[in-house]
Amino acid sequence: MLNRIGIITILLGLSSVEVFPAEPFDSDSLALHGVHLIYNLQIEAGMACFDQLMESEPDNPRGEFLKAASYYWLVLTAMSDPVTGKQFQSACESAIDRLNQYVKHEPENLDYQFYQGSLYMALGGYYGLQKSWWNAYWKGKKGKNILQRVVAQDSTYYDAYVSLGMYYYYSEMMPKLLKFFAPLLGIDGDRQKGLSYLKQAAEHGTYAVAQAKFCLADIYLRWEKHVYTARHLFRELHEAYPHNWVFQLGLADCYRRVGQPRRAIAALQPLIVPEHSTTHPELVRVAYYLLGRAYYALNEFEVAKTYFSRSVADSALNGRHHYAYFSACYHLGVTQELLGDRHAALEAYQRVTGEDDVSEQLQTHVQNRIAQPLLPIDQELIQGENWYYSRHYAKAMDIYHRLLAQIARQEEGYPSSKRSEVHYQMGRVHYSTGHYHDAIHQFDLALHHLPAAERGLKSQIHFRLGTCYRLLGEAEKALSEYDRAYKLGDSYLRTEVDRVRHGIQH
Repeated sequence: MLNRIGIITILLGLSSVEVFPAEPFDSDSLALHGVHLIYNLQIEAGMACFDQLMESEPDNPRGEFLKAASYYWLVLTAMSDPVTGKQFQSACESAIDRLNQYVKHEPENLDYQFYQGSLYMALGGYYGLQKSWWNAYWKGKKGKNILQRVVAQDSTYYDAYVSLGMYYYYSEMMPKLLKFFAPLLGIDGDRQKGLSYLKQAAEHGTYAVAQAKFCLADIYLRWEKHVYTARHLFRELHEAYPHNWVFQLGLADCYRRVGQPRRAIAALQPLIVPEHSTTHPELVRVAYYLLGRAYYALNEFEVAKTYFSRSVADSALNGRHHYAYFSACYHLGVTQELLGDRHAALEAYQRVTGEDDVSEQLQTHVQNRIAQPLLPIDQELIQGENWYYSRHYAKAMDIYHRLLAQIARQEEGYPSSKRSEVHYQMGRVHYSTGHYHDAIHQFDLALHHLPAAERGLKSQIHFRLGTCYRLLGEAEKALSEYDRAYKLGDSYLRTEVDRVRHGIQH
């Protein structure tokens, strides 16, 4: 998660714009056209515009700021390559050195302060990605203070709200261990303020409209769980910048998460042509991973295995991996096990163990898979869950009813210890179809049959119960269930509980 936050924070340095035609001798249009090219991942052409801009207005730091910030897209599309990160760092530091002189001579110029503050925060994000936390803290704090002075002098300087919005949002959403030290370091997170700032920038910004939409889309997809809102934003961005793979990958991921794996596949297939493996190898591997997830959701495991294998194969560049690598390894292992190859599955699982960049949740899944081979009932539960995610609810329920009957008959491979998980999955189906009382009944049955050692599933059941009661308007019961989920859950679930409880209480 920290890597994801670090990468997104680097985005704060890039001023994005709406698209206007370029006029050869108009500096403003040249700047706009250059950023449009950058957003379409035509990096060299965009930077050439900024070089021309620096020549045409040598006393204005705008061109150097835009060029330095544009290295973000090289970082985002090649996260495994440390060379691009060093280029970004060097460009930002050089631009900041010059901007410090500009601000010294014109301390009231808000544009100069905006450039300066944005690049400081961008560097903070880069250092966070490198796990250089002290540098990340000081650069980020300095940038935030500068941008706060900008909006204090002009509350309508909406472009500055993007960086500030991301700062406030992620400062509250950071892991609990880091949040413990936040007050000591003067880090004042505020999730609602962060979202409000980003929305203001998206609606009223001059240069930062697309940037703010991208930040919001990523937050809604991965943190707020408002996938339909994220899909709407990614679709807008993809239509405005059709050559930007990052937006297209985000849109495809949204399709998968809302139960439309076929649409995800259609969006991803154009990205995996051979020439792209040379120009954007890292994004191709992410596309392979998402294709694997889409076919996995359709229970087409042979095809899914092929794409997971392609995502994992030769993915280590300069000793580092793309951000989806470890999840691809895990899903490759599960898919191989579903297809009957336990030995190959274990090899895939082992690639994940002991890695620092793997989430607590994924590590738990991997350890469970290593410790216990998939039983026949586990394989059918996976198929049922896939039908659930792709919104084939009747097919999912057919599987679950059959599993309960097989458990009752004490068939081999269908132990009674799995009864609670079946009831839990049935409760999720009822929840998703709006039958909250039926869902509560199934979740209660899941708790009743739950083995004492199943702490992880128990926390999820209480969380789901809390959500059902919340949607039924029974806030007191909801908060009680959320409290139980919080005590039992991992850091990821606790973040979710904090988010929902805040909504109930405010």
